[in-house]
Amino acid sequence: LVVPEVKNFLRLCAAVDSDTLQFDVQDNAVCHSSKSLSFRYHLLDDSFADKKTFNQDKISKLEYQTHFVFSKSKCSDITKYNSIIPDIEKLYFTTSPEGHVSAIIGDTEKHNTNEITIEISPKYTGEPLTAPLAINIATLHLLSFSTAEMLVSINTTFKIARFRTHIPSGASYEYLVSGLRMYRD
Repeated sequence: LVVPEVKNFLRLCAAVDSDTLQFDVQDNAVCHSSKSLSFRYHLLDDSFADKKTFNQDKISKLEYQTHFVFSKSKCSDITKYNSIIPDIEKLYFTTSPEGHVSAIIGDTEKHNTNEITIEISPKYTGEPLTAPLAINIATLHLLSFSTAEMLVSINTTFKIARFRTHIPSGASYEYLVSGLRMYRD
């Protein structure tokens, strides 16, 4: 199934007020119907799908050097602060010598841009980040539907952040986010 605009689809899923999601695929659309919300979300034709291969074995063998817990409230704070400076599209993760993790909402590659820095975790384990890891802030907005805290692990070699979350039903989710290339790299 090729889902266009995954962000919008996830927003629809987050709006379902049930503990379980049930979908039907009808006529190239994903359908959901419940007492409180019904929707029909059209899919793209399979010919639009990118045929790149995904090697799960390579991904599962990645080692992560830096780990920290990222709470739902801190994720909400980032969304709130991003609304103050909505033209910013980047979020940088940094570690401090004092041992905490900060998120910088800003863009170090543009001149005269506003910037907000907040502490998102009082501690981390593993190695400090020798350079900030930049991700697209929209990615974090996609993850904000999670109701649980996330364990973030960062692979500094490939600039990949893994977000893991466990929900009360016992299921766990893992999201891999590729870091943005910075021009000074």
